[in-house]
Amino acid sequence: MWSQNVPEDACCLKVSALAAETYRALCRGSGTWRANAERLARVLPQAAEMLADVFFAFYDASAALRADVSTDASRSFAMLAAFMLTPEFRRTRERTRGDGILSALLALQVVEAFAVPPEDDRNRKGLRRFGLLGRTLGQEEAPRAPGRSAREHREEALLQYRASRAAKQAEQGLRSILGVREAWGILPGEKGVHALDDVYRLVEEVHGLKAWDELTEVLSRFRRLLGAVSEGDRAERRPGFDFVAGYTLGRELGRLAPEEAVRIADPETEPLFQEAYEHRRLLELDFRGRSLRRPGPLICCMDTSASMNTPAALGRERFLWCKGIGLALLGRAREERRPYLGICFSSESELEAFSFAPGGFRPEAAVDMARCDFNGGTHFERPLLYALETAEGYASGERGADLVFVADGEAPVGLKFLAEFSRRKREAGLRLISVFIDGFNKELARISDAAILVDSRRLDSWDAAVQEVGRRTCRR
Repeated sequence: MWSQNVPEDACCLKVSALAAETYRALCRGSGTWRANAERLARVLPQAAEMLADVFFAFYDASAALRADVSTDASRSFAMLAAFMLTPEFRRTRERTRGDGILSALLALQVVEAFAVPPEDDRNRKGLRRFGLLGRTLGQEEAPRAPGRSAREHREEALLQYRASRAAKQAEQGLRSILGVREAWGILPGEKGVHALDDVYRLVEEVHGLKAWDELTEVLSRFRRLLGAVSEGDRAERRPGFDFVAGYTLGRELGRLAPEEAVRIADPETEPLFQEAYEHRRLLELDFRGRSLRRPGPLICCMDTSASMNTPAALGRERFLWCKGIGLALLGRAREERRPYLGICFSSESELEAFSFAPGGFRPEAAVDMARCDFNGGTHFERPLLYALETAEGYASGERGADLVFVADGEAPVGLKFLAEFSRRKREAGLRLISVFIDGFNKELARISDAAILVDSRRLDSWDAAVQEVGRRTCRR
């Protein structure tokens, strides 16, 4: 059984007291960490000690190699020293220092890379570059330093290769994790700095989605387009920014007090800034001003019928771009503290709704919404009626709701339904923006405040549609 208490003399790094305590808390609180450590220890005997050292290397900017390492740990010391000398590691640590979750996730990846046998066929290209497969491939053996035996030369080259491979994988892993965390709202402060289990599970769930990397890329792209709103318009929509009344505590970076902002520039105080951020204790300016009516809910109906599986821009199916719009609008609603309702629909009996209250964002629910796929026929009336009833349920003192309806337009809508929907829509103050993919539905367009056409094969057509949706859903 792997022990969470790694003896101090088995570690190769000198670290700060804060880093040591963070690691102990991680070991106590994370079943994911312990389970992965036990698994790695079965293929790499020194996995426990290496996990601790690699975590410290990423987390603690002041971590330094010890001079009094025991003989038993000399192999781990050499591997760690070679790893920390790589430029990829130095670039990666600029982002991971002080972030316990990122450091833990990447430490697992690095030790996993060291545990993979270097002779694995997938590694032949890298081995050849370090002169470790020259004879096998009919090439001359790489030159070695004078006084070194062929065995010593090979061991050192193999060590450098494994360190380089692990560092490159860590840098690639960092980019992937940051992209997933930012796009899907899986941030360190949402679950607490030591809750590795929650973040690990959520990241794995995102990775389990169909075409998760493509969907994450589309989501990030559309969120940037929706976020391209001028600061003047944003300030006009948000109340309470007329004057500064004093200080308060929170986690909104746009309100940071100057004396709080300087702490992030100093490596000595950056961990304190990170901790304050995660526990919503940053010192912020307390703005006050005029009070505006709150904006109503933002609703997005997403067509998940079989026709949405048609390939579109960049070879990606229509449903993927459709889900990207819905998830990006969820991000917009979250930033503006608006209620959000995502509706996935197909045939008349196939509908699932995902509701988010202002300030009640849940990454796992966003993943569930992305996963929802009925793949049946197409029926427009039921999702439209569901969205309308939701809009009618909000207080009259709030500003009206916005409904974005994304579909390929291939479904009939009855005239009686259109007349009733149009009347109730006006009374509720609902605005309907219909996005037609490779088609047009004249009945639905008749009751829409805006009809946006998309040529699904063109990336610029999707971008233009998202920008127009962003402009139309901007409640001023």
